[in-house]
Amino acid sequence: MRFTKKMKKSLAAVLVAAMVVTTGYVGDTTAKAETTETTVDATTDVATEEAVATEEAVATEEAAAEETTAAEETAAAEETAATEETAAAEETAAAEETTAAETKAPEETKPADDKKPAETKAPATNVPATGSSVTSNSAVTTKAAVSTKTAVTPASVKVELAKKKVVVAPNKTKEVKYTVNPATAQVVKLEVNSSNDKLVEVSTKSGVIVVKATKKAKKKKGAKVTVTVKTTVSGGAVVPDQKLKVFIQNKAKKVTLKKAPKEIKKGKKAKFVFNIKAENKKNNTTDTVKVSVKKKALGKVTKKLKKNKLTVTFKPKKAGKGTLNVKVGKKSVSEKITIK
Repeated sequence: MRFTKKMKKSLAAVLVAAMVVTTGYVGDTTAKAETTETTVDATTDVATEEAVATEEAVATEEAAAEETTAAEETAAAEETAATEETAAAEETAAAEETTAAETKAPEETKPADDKKPAETKAPATNVPATGSSVTSNSAVTTKAAVSTKTAVTPASVKVELAKKKVVVAPNKTKEVKYTVNPATAQVVKLEVNSSNDKLVEVSTKSGVIVVKATKKAKKKKGAKVTVTVKTTVSGGAVVPDQKLKVFIQNKAKKVTLKKAPKEIKKGKKAKFVFNIKAENKKNNTTDTVKVSVKKKALGKVTKKLKKNKLTVTFKPKKAGKGTLNVKVGKKSVSEKITIK
């Protein structure tokens, strides 16, 4: 056991007192000795108790110091871990923000394509973005939507007319059906224009173009008017225009043979000329012209109509006799032919 300075001083004081007592009272040696021993024992007990108390205080202080050190080390470790987590979070946020900036840059610099409807530019405008992810810095990364359906572009849309040519009598109406292909195309606008609305008026209704010849068209029989069909589909693009030829009815009143060859030889072409008298002599008749040979094996015929003059060309294949038939509307004429 170690003695502190205080304990040593106490012991020294006790020893000095004992020596003094022993010197002063020689005669009473035994009694004083017992007294001295008792005092020494008491002093020793006091000193021992003080030493024990001191050791317990020292141990308590050391334990408190160790607990304080451990607490400080724990706090330092937690602070270090928090610092590392914060740094990692900042690095992750910076990386995601950089990725968002790189993704956004091509979208901003990509030139606009006027021919595409709108693919919808994403709200961006027309096409909703899918798969969006938001980082801790509120940076948005947008992935383009992928569609498995075949896109309908304006270039692939067509408007088909049931007829390319119609004949309309003055003050009468005819309807021409039209279809849009593919059927999935969304038609925003279908516009029809007449090249001469004084003679022909046009309008549209569901799937039909309505063509009407005016009363003034009576004086312009045989006149030709072009109707233009303009179609706009979704996206603002315009489909190639369609043309519809409209003729004011001009009936044939009479058909006569004007010129015929004197003889027809095998292998050589022969020409026949027919005059057609129409309601309006200035324009060609609008009636259907049909030309044929009764015996088809004799040869082949072709026709050409210009200013109500019909030219028929016959190319014989073999010798024989037959009949050349010409029919214009309800009027007709026949000519016998002999091939040598």
